[in-house]
Amino acid sequence: GEAAGGEGGEAAPTDDELYAAHSPLAEEAARRSAVLLEQSGAPPLLPLPREARLLLACSGAHSLERQLGGWSLGWQGAGEGARTKGTTVLRGLLRRSACADPRSCVQLVPTPLIRSPSEPSWLDTDKDGVPDRLDSDSDGDGIPGGSPHPGAVPSPPPPGDDTPSNATRIAAAAAYEQLLSASKGPFAAAIAVVSEAPYAEGRGDAPVSPVPLSELDSACVSSLLAEGLRKGWPVAIVALSGRPLELAAFARRGEPADSERGFGSRGPWAHATGGGEGGGEGGESARMAGGVGAVVAAWLPGSEGGGAIADLLFGVAPFRGKLPLPWVGAYPAGHGTITVAPPQPPRPPPPPPSPS
Repeated sequence: GEAAGGEGGEAAPTDDELYAAHSPLAEEAARRSAVLLEQSGAPPLLPLPREARLLLACSGAHSLERQLGGWSLGWQGAGEGARTKGTTVLRGLLRRSACADPRSCVQLVPTPLIRSPSEPSWLDTDKDGVPDRLDSDSDGDGIPGGSPHPGAVPSPPPPGDDTPSNATRIAAAAAYEQLLSASKGPFAAAIAVVSEAPYAEGRGDAPVSPVPLSELDSACVSSLLAEGLRKGWPVAIVALSGRPLELAAFARRGEPADSERGFGSRGPWAHATGGGEGGGEGGESARMAGGVGAVVAAWLPGSEGGGAIADLLFGVAPFRGKLPLPWVGAYPAGHGTITVAPPQPPRPPPPPPSPS
């Protein structure tokens, strides 16, 4: 925005100046509040090497709307034509990556253009059914602004006469299978950023707790797990939500969960060693095996949540968050794994704001 006159004739700070002054604090708040719910493997999956090749997918991977949630840019979330600056998870991983060419190391799986019946219909704010993007490469890094559907791909029609929810899940699974078969591996890990569509009271009311994943995210995580088990890379689940999401379906593939210990300290979350690309026995090979290797509750981390999540996944910063309330059916209040971040070289300063 344009500077306006303040008291004594002084110019008020511009939007760019305010963003630069306050974004570090917003990022630190997101880092401190994230909770490492579960981790398995020997060695543990997290922290990931900063030079690792990663596959990034699901609805929250590149979406400022879903990081912000409701009561942010609008009552029910970002509405048509909303614009703001921020750092999505994709942007955060690219900026924190130690690869010479970060884009060759962090690969985004586009979200299929299929609407989830379980999510609010208000998201379809544009004539083509795709919500407006929150910004259009506002910082000049060449990455378009985040959207709940970051990169549409053709999706097959659901086969048969099924319920809308199951039909959507079937169509999404077929689309993800096609997308993942075209991904250029091998990968050290996949990161599934599941999320809730933005909401406030009314549209966000849920009859059950924990809240089930949307049909798209359910298909996304299932597809990543299936592909990871075939090719030997684990999956880290990051949840962007204002309340507990139902994740046990993906945890209980190995053995029944123990509700007093969360989803279980071995079977359900542990990833099997051996097989696939880079599989083997023990050591670093365990990091490359398939299955769910870590689960993170990042809540609604705000506009700078992407950088905070990248810092935590790469070990630039430690996990320090604890659950303020129980995660229904899984973890008690106060649960959270505290980690120690290894020494890191200083991060480069953020890019200067683009001229308005």
